[in-house]
Amino acid sequence: MGPFECGFSTTECDVQAVFPISSTEDRFDVFVETSPGSGNSWTLTFRVAGADTAFTCTISGSATQCQDLTHSGSISAGNAISVKLVSSGVPTST
Repeated sequence: MGPFECGFSTTECDVQAVFPISSTEDRFDVFVETSPGSGNSWTLTFRVAGADTAFTCTISGSATQCQDLTHSGSISAGNAISVKLVSSGVPTST
């Protein structure tokens, strides 16, 4: 979340950031410092105002990034944003 990086928590309100301006977004780029490892993955979904959006991508194996360039969506100024992470297998902690 770039300058809005908020850490990790199972409680969404602990990691939400307030989006500063109204905008239409057309890409979702995610990177991590450590890959999830062979046979493991993380699926990440961009959330706005507590709801999943169409933006989603998966980081798997030795990869450290993913992108969703096929969706777009509007965000209103003041909306809370976050990223949901769902793991598959037993990914490396990062």
